[in-house]
This record gives sequence, C-alpha cells and structure tokens, in this order.
Amino acid sequence: MGLLSPDSLCYSFDQRTNGYSRGEGIVAIVIKSLSDVLREGGMLSSAPQARIRMAARQ
Repeated sequence: MGLLSPDSLCYSFDQRTNGYSRGEGIVAIVIKSLSDVLREGGMLSSAPQARIRMAARQ
C-alpha cells in the first residue's frame, strides 16, 4: 500500500516526509498512598523519570 517510509526516518511536519515509520512505547505508573510512603520511610518525588531510546535503523 506504500504507507511505510522507504528510508525509515521520521520527518514530522516536514516537506521531506514520504510515509510513516513504525514505533512503539511503554509507560508504567506506580502510585502509593502518602501514608504508605511515610510509614516505609520513602522519599516523595515529583520529578518524572523517563528513558528514551531510538530504534535501530536497518
């Protein structure tokens, strides 16, 4: 059908775009109650942690 980009590169909002590149991702959110965190001596943190990795080009 010609949907995938032949060069497997992403050019979002660019004139060079020639299809789309497949990608994937995952998210995990762990929430504990404040009383559990304090009882266990844990630390509170509002800073999100993220890991971003580029897919291997073929």
